Amino acid sequence: MENRAEFTFTMLGLSKLGVVPALINTNNKTKPLSHSIEIANCTAIVFGTELSDNMATVAEELSNKGIPMYAYRNNFRVSRLNFFGT
Repeated sequence: MENRAEFTFTMLGLSKLGVVPALINTNNKTKPLSHSIEIANCTAIVFGTELSDNMATVAEELSNKGIPMYAYRNNFRVSRLNFFGT
């Protein structure tokens, strides 16, 4: 998610549930993004829809690893994304 109020509330809410957020640079794409996700040992990804193009560059790799991706939409809804229909 880029900088916006929902980012703060989402991180605080997830932290309350015991989730440890990994804040990854929103400018990363392809290999740098994949590397950042791997190093952070992510088990799920939550991102704003404005970053869908960046996430699409690593979607197949994440899908193969079984890492679910959730898109936070502007209408306060979160949807699980499935780029490849798996």
